[in-house]
Amino acid sequence: MSFSITLHDFPDADPQHRRAAETRYRSVLEEAFGSTAAIVTAVKAWQAVTTASDDAQVTSDERALALRFFQVSVQARKAVLRRASDPSHAYFEVTLH
Repeated sequence: MSFSITLHDFPDADPQHRRAAETRYRSVLEEAFGSTAAIVTAVKAWQAVTTASDDAQVTSDERALALRFFQVSVQARKAVLRRASDPSHAYFEVTLH
């Protein structure tokens, strides 16, 4: 399984800057998780936690991995968009394939 990154709600970015930001975001994830497989597992944990109707549906390991994914995602967003003029609504979407 693989994944793609898409930057949304950042109208000031031309296509070249958008691709560069998506690539940098991916690099931060890869550095933190070490492999594509680990990122995919973390995204799946995030999806499980955020879509579960009650806590019994997810394990403590999934919750911990989802929290780590969230923290790394926030750090990656800050690192990539730190020089942007107004990144307040911009976000990165990670899509599994």
